[in-house]
Amino acid sequence: VWGNNSSDASSWTIKSSISKPTVTTCTVANKNISVPMPTIAGSALPSVGSTSSATRFQIELACTAGATLFMTLTDASTPGNTSDRLTATADSTAKGVALQIFREDGTTVSYGPDSSLPGTTNQHLIGATTDGTQLIPFTAKYIRTDAINAGSLNGKATFTLSYQ
Repeated sequence: VWGNNSSDASSWTIKSSISKPTVTTCTVANKNISVPMPTIAGSALPSVGSTSSATRFQIELACTAGATLFMTLTDASTPGNTSDRLTATADSTAKGVALQIFREDGTTVSYGPDSSLPGTTNQHLIGATTDGTQLIPFTAKYIRTDAINAGSLNGKATFTLSYQ
């Protein structure tokens, strides 16, 4: 029996609290990132596998703390691509050259499916989220893949975040 007993001067109070779970999120600050690559001569890539100097760029996020953040980059032109070379868009005219993206530690990014599921192919660790701005640095380079024919080279990638 709950409540006060009239013969007992004590009273009972039942307290409960329901807390709303906090959800870690990140908002992308720079949603349309353009990476202007320099114009180079074919002679700057003398052999297959040679690369150009790096062009820096970053993804800027505004996050709340509380999760480990992972990211997957997806090749927008060829979503099934799991290689480390970004497919040229249909409007590209250059031949024998491709684009590669590198993480801050120099590791080449390989592409994966547009999925936030843990263990997604080529998903890579970004780190623990913190409150405020989080910058994710990358570099992009040209890589020679075959005999070069001059022209324009464009690539497009998307990224998916996973909070784990």
